[in-house]
Amino acid sequence: GKRVVAWALAARLACEAPEAGRGACGACRSCHALMRGEHPDLSVLERDGANIKIAQVRDALKRLRFEPVLGRAKVLIVDDADTLREEAANALLKTLEEPPSRTHFILVTARPQLLLGTIRSRTQTLRFGDLDSKDIHAVLCAEGLDPELVAMAAPLAEGSVARARS
Repeated sequence: GKRVVAWALAARLACEAPEAGRGACGACRSCHALMRGEHPDLSVLERDGANIKIAQVRDALKRLRFEPVLGRAKVLIVDDADTLREEAANALLKTLEEPPSRTHFILVTARPQLLLGTIRSRTQTLRFGDLDSKDIHAVLCAEGLDPELVAMAAPLAEGSVARARS
């Protein structure tokens, strides 16, 4: 759920014609580029092996220096942000303190307590709660999974769609 929300927020921020009170329009050039996975203003920083390394952070930050090319904003999604090595986190921190204009960072983690305190103090936290098994059941059935298997898995998933899938 956290990654889905991160992508939806990135799409909304970059959309050229976002709908009031809703998400991205889904029809503009920016939305189409995002759907194709070819958006020049969206970057994703993922771990390389066990951690996100400083070289990866520096490379990602280079792409944020300039104004947006296609959409209204530049967005960097840091997936599994808790895996940032200390020096990588410190390199990111410098830009978090004074971000370029129209630049947004979305840090995705299930373990925010592992982020540097200085990073946590400069970010807004959005907490996700466990889903009800009925909601998990509805999501998995909508994905076309076997309803009998879903009925068994949903109550055992401890609020997680990903856990129910596995």
